[in-house]
Amino acid sequence: MERQAGKEWPSIRERNVRSQTAIVESGHFVGPVPFGYRIEGDKYRKTLVVDETKRALVEGVFEKAIAGHSFREIVAWLRTSGVESSDVV
Repeated sequence: MERQAGKEWPSIRERNVRSQTAIVESGHFVGPVPFGYRIEGDKYRKTLVVDETKRALVEGVFEKAIAGHSFREIVAWLRTSGVESSDVV
C-alpha cells in the first residue's frame, strides 16, 4: 500500500497544480487571502475584493513604508490600531 501511495502522489500533485493553474489563468484567485481583502465568488470563481473596514489600515501601512518607517514601527502601529498578528496573513 505504501508503494502504491508513493506512486499516486506525483499524479495527484500534477492534477492539483493543473487545476489551480487553470483557475488562475481564468482570472480567478487561489491561495490565502491577504490582509485587507476578502473573497467573493463561487468555489472556482473566487476574486479578491478590498475589505472597506480595513482600507485605512492598509493605506496607512503603505504610507508609513513609503515614509521610511521600519517594519517594527509599522507592526507596533498596527497593534495600537487593534490588529493582532494572527489577523495578518
